[in-house]
Amino acid sequence: MPILEIAIPTWNRARKLDSLLASLLPAIAELPIIVSISDNGSTDETDRVVEKFSHHEKLRAKRHMSNVGFDRNVASLIDSRAASYVWFIGDDDEVAVEHLPALVRRLESFPDALWTNIANSSGPSISDRRGWSSESSIDFEQLVQKYGLIGSCGGLAHIVCRSSLLGAPGSYGRLAGCNYLHVFALAECLAGRRVELFHDPITRVRERTVVETEAYVERWEMTDAGSWDYSVMQQAELFCTWLAASSRNPGPGCFRMYDGMQYPFQLLCLKALANILLSGGSLEIGTRNAVRSLMLAVPNKRFQMLEAAADTLRGQSRESDDVRAWWKQYREAGHCEWYRNMD
Repeated sequence: MPILEIAIPTWNRARKLDSLLASLLPAIAELPIIVSISDNGSTDETDRVVEKFSHHEKLRAKRHMSNVGFDRNVASLIDSRAASYVWFIGDDDEVAVEHLPALVRRLESFPDALWTNIANSSGPSISDRRGWSSESSIDFEQLVQKYGLIGSCGGLAHIVCRSSLLGAPGSYGRLAGCNYLHVFALAECLAGRRVELFHDPITRVRERTVVETEAYVERWEMTDAGSWDYSVMQQAELFCTWLAASSRNPGPGCFRMYDGMQYPFQLLCLKALANILLSGGSLEIGTRNAVRSLMLAVPNKRFQMLEAAADTLRGQSRESDDVRAWWKQYREAGHCEWYRNMD
């Protein structure tokens, strides 16, 4: 069995996938690594790109006949995993292939998981920004407390996970639709475990252009049928379930959304809740209770007040005085105040 499977969910990014495979496949010829692709019903030239590389013995590829959504595409790769470790990367990522032999050597010591470093064109790598150069490992709960659950696991290319820790085939369908299936799958299997740190910047990313950002949003909306806000509500429920099952309390820091920023998940929840109620939508009682519970989990009473006042928005015009006042209070809650004096 190969030691590492590089798993790539892809959709309508034929040119970027072509570039990635052209770099990866020659580099793994002598390494115990395979590459797996799951095409989410692409309508561009992705099938021709896959066919171009189909002769390569280390490439595994499958195709959904229609777009099944990002989460189900990822779940299908988890279900068919075929190596000791699985490493999800984006189809638009660039792998620094010169570091792959070192990555394999680290995996030969059989850690539960390995965090991999990412560099971008605008500054130092994430490991350098965090001052981690002298650190070799970190508890998963400590990682989450410092950088947030979504902040730590949301990027596909960060975590290499031992395959045997992941759930059995078919077990992740319940997470589909939240847009972060990989995050909550990792959160479940890594709770209470230690994560090794791999500091070589093995993945390179560059800042998105405005055009690329717009295309990125369009991809998600097409995948989700435009249900961003309801996806956030599902994330809220999953967050609560994970917190309740956690053997250690990771604390409010787990709600950080971005590395180096203090924007909490609760603000995203409030925005989604307001949009749903303004549009006349409804939520199950369990979902609303999950949102309320998360508001109590951070040291900012404004979040609780905004959640309680959200019902006044239902069915109102976005130009009404009540709605304007609610959004003003939302903005005043700020992106940093909630975490003051907690580091």
